Amino acid sequence: MKGIKEKYKKGDDNLLSVLFIHGDAQNKTVWNDLEKIMQEKNHTTLNFDLPGHGESIFLENEKYNHISTIDSILKNKEIKKPIIMGHSGGGLIALQYLIETKNVSSLILINSLLSNPKYIDENTKLNWNTLKNNYLNLSRENFKEQELIDYQKLNQL
Repeated sequence: MKGIKEKYKKGDDNLLSVLFIHGDAQNKTVWNDLEKIMQEKNHTTLNFDLPGHGESIFLENEKYNHISTIDSILKNKEIKKPIIMGHSGGGLIALQYLIETKNVSSLILINSLLSNPKYIDENTKLNWNTLKNNYLNLSRENFKEQELIDYQKLNQL
């Protein structure tokens, strides 16, 4: 995918692959520890920077679609039905990918909007398109340029 930077490590074909999706104001390095654990267990891992985050470029004239981006990355690596771990806004993208493609074996949401009880109760009717558009617009406005932050090194300070 144009401008998207990814990390990929092939593991055992008999084990499920794991796709990591970071949240807002983050990049792929936030998953370094979990990625290493999954690699030690010989899972194939795939991790990428969302457009305008980390090492991925936000191209003004490019029309981004997270679903087609993920689909393209997975097809390129011949990964079918991965475990998807999404943090924060990455969890929303993971959930949207599940809803639209059903190409997920397991979904793990970490501190994502829909996993936080403060945002939902039995009377709440969530409009997925509104949530998706709000997230995409927020990302476009606030994350056009973002420097790479190595969270691994921050923890060592």
